[in-house]
Amino acid sequence: MDCPEVRAGNTVYLGVRVPGALLSFGDGHFAMGDGEIIGTAIEGAMNVELTVDLIKRRATPWPRIENADWMMSVGASRPLEDAARIAFKDMVAWVREKTGLSEMDAYQFVSQNARAPIVEMVDPQYTVLVKIEKSRLPR
Repeated sequence: MDCPEVRAGNTVYLGVRVPGALLSFGDGHFAMGDGEIIGTAIEGAMNVELTVDLIKRRATPWPRIENADWMMSVGASRPLEDAARIAFKDMVAWVREKTGLSEMDAYQFVSQNARAPIVEMVDPQYTVLVKIEKSRLPR
């Protein structure tokens, strides 16, 4: 999951669906443009400090990223339209969790407020990131 938003200061939520699941990460990027169209960024070795917490009974069907200002959903699939559908559908669900909006109101809110860069277009899957600025969430 090459995504520029997986960086220092952001929290990444990954669903765990297998007892005793393991976590692996790597492929550090010093810089990466949206799309990563040929499978290469400016990559290099990094020293990383990582904290892992297990949050029980919190469904996270697709990766989510959060910081003080933004909430972000990641969808990965082929074709590109499926990656976008996954990320948007997950964002609608997350907005509903945070705000209590009805499904249709959440779809309308996401449709009017989301930013959706294509973050990866190389094998094996396309990756779309859907971002919502938290300050725009209805109270």
